[in-house]
Amino acid sequence: MQTKKLSSPKGRQFLIDHQIIFPEISNQESVILIPKALRSLISPDVKNLIVVPNGESQKEFKILEKVLTKIADLGISRRGVIIGIGGGATTDLAGFSAACYLRG
Repeated sequence: MQTKKLSSPKGRQFLIDHQIIFPEISNQESVILIPKALRSLISPDVKNLIVVPNGESQKEFKILEKVLTKIADLGISRRGVIIGIGGGATTDLAGFSAACYLRG
């Protein structure tokens, strides 16, 4: 098991187990949203990664548009999975993107 102990910018600590989180999420039907501050924690080998601004600044329509465009460019279908790694703003953006993407 490859586990890393990490500290967030606010000093909170958490563990990431790469074998549990990352083996199944780099396929064509998934995309990961991650804030810029955490980008260095993810292997460069992980595909379909979208880096978004840190914190509340990602809650802007231009960021949502960037995310939806990138998801479309990657060819993610309606069955695809959108994963948000980070704090509340990132997971909010991931959820809202999923709710908006390819909805008629």
